[in-house]
Amino acid sequence: MAEYGRLVMTKLNNSNYQTWKFKMELLLTKEKLWSVVTDDPPDPVTDEWSNKDKQARATIGLLLEDSQLHIIRKETSSKATWTALQRYHEKSTLSSKVSLLKKICALKLTEEGDMSAHLARMEDLIDQLASLGESLAEHLTVALMLSSLPDSYGTLITALETRPEEDLTKELVKNKLLEEYSRRMESSMVPVVTEQKAMKAKDEKYPVALSRITCFFCKKPGHLKRDCRKYSEWKKKNPNHKAKQITETGDTCADDNNEEAGYVCFAAHAEEIGSGASAHVTSHSSFFTSLDTEHKKTVTLADGQKLLTAGIGEGFVHCFTRDGDQIVKLTEV
Repeated sequence: MAEYGRLVMTKLNNSNYQTWKFKMELLLTKEKLWSVVTDDPPDPVTDEWSNKDKQARATIGLLLEDSQLHIIRKETSSKATWTALQRYHEKSTLSSKVSLLKKICALKLTEEGDMSAHLARMEDLIDQLASLGESLAEHLTVALMLSSLPDSYGTLITALETRPEEDLTKELVKNKLLEEYSRRMESSMVPVVTEQKAMKAKDEKYPVALSRITCFFCKKPGHLKRDCRKYSEWKKKNPNHKAKQITETGDTCADDNNEEAGYVCFAAHAEEIGSGASAHVTSHSSFFTSLDTEHKKTVTLADGQKLLTAGIGEGFVHCFTRDGDQIVKLTEV
């Protein structure tokens, strides 16, 4: 870092040229020196111009890391200094373009990652690519942003993809992603992971931290119900206990001894499920015991967007109630 007046600015190195270049342009403009970098000198050269040129060259040089000084050491004017740095850092070669494209495509946001930093990094790489003469079309930028998101953003991605392509601008997508990230941070700094999801994560080796898991039996974090010591003791004292089963067709459902139980419902009345939802929807095909893909329906989201479902079917949820565990069948999902 270097202080310039009251400004603190990172010096130029081999990895921050685009950001440094933009900030340097702003700084030289603020100091009324940018014109001597971009314009040709007057004829004849005035003392005022010469002094400004020296001041601009010195400002640029003092905001370089030592490893960058060899690039400008032989240059005698601010314009030549600026051009030398530009020529060195913006080499328009095929290998540079390929390297940047690989970095952009490999950029992935983790479930715990910072959305703002992620988008800023992606935009910086895209800007670097543009400086080499390869500007990405807006729809490709949008596609790269969406493809870099984790699975938990699937619903938002689907909602955005239903919009007309001409409305799906980079700024719109960026704002929606930042809004969703802010909403998640406000609702829960670390989202609670359900036991069913934790089981799946453990079985399929998904990267879910145990500290984010809450046991359904003892209500304490850090372990699953099936690994709960208190639950094991309780089962020994109640060897004949089975989860109550409610089905429409008499189908056999999973019970407490079956670790492949279906999706989880946290609360329900003993004999009747009333969620208050106008439609039950899931993005997981694994929920369904049967699915009619010919039977489709339009679902209206909270923001007014309409989505066409992939089909309608049925499956089971595992409910935990004051009267004990129940397996409930949901239809028209």
